[in-house]
Amino acid sequence: VTRGIKVHKEIARSTFREINQKGALSFLMLLISADLTFFLFHLLLKYTPRLAGVRMAIESDRGYAEVFQYIKEFWIAGLLVLLFVRTRRGAFLVWSFLFIYLLGDDSFMLHETWGAAIASSLGEGSFLHLRMQDYGELIVSSGVLLIFLIFLLPALRKCSRLTKQITMDLCLLIAMMAFFGVLIDMLHIVLFFISGSDILSLLKMEAR
Repeated sequence: VTRGIKVHKEIARSTFREINQKGALSFLMLLISADLTFFLFHLLLKYTPRLAGVRMAIESDRGYAEVFQYIKEFWIAGLLVLLFVRTRRGAFLVWSFLFIYLLGDDSFMLHETWGAAIASSLGEGSFLHLRMQDYGELIVSSGVLLIFLIFLLPALRKCSRLTKQITMDLCLLIAMMAFFGVLIDMLHIVLFFISGSDILSLLKMEAR
């Protein structure tokens, strides 16, 4: 009887995991579909003058796409906090703080504001077509990354293999976001005079 109960429990757990995986994949597809919809609306608005000013544009401040980005960052931070509560793995808590920062940064332009303060101490001028403001923002982003790593690396020492794998996946996603959101942004500034540089700006906004 005991063995039969264990078998049934294992079957139930396996079924629950399978349902969770399918549900997570379906939810991911919904999120990607929403992003692609905003991307298509942005292209439509760009080449349809009558729709100018509509808040569906990706670069529109407090537009629908930007608000949707806030919601996703809030969800991610909340899920990471939930993972920390359930597993007691400090790495998840550290990751949650990073996404809380990203939410605050997108909402209140933190790295732009702090970057401007740093730029004022650097003086006026430019280097490689980049303003001091750009270098100030880069210093802020680098500082946030350094602080994040200082807390994350010790937390990973006592984590399971699964937690480390999740961390690697998140690192890859953050690296992709940084590539489009930071490097492509700066490349767009440097190459602003080249025809087609608007595509770089669109890629940067869509990556967010």
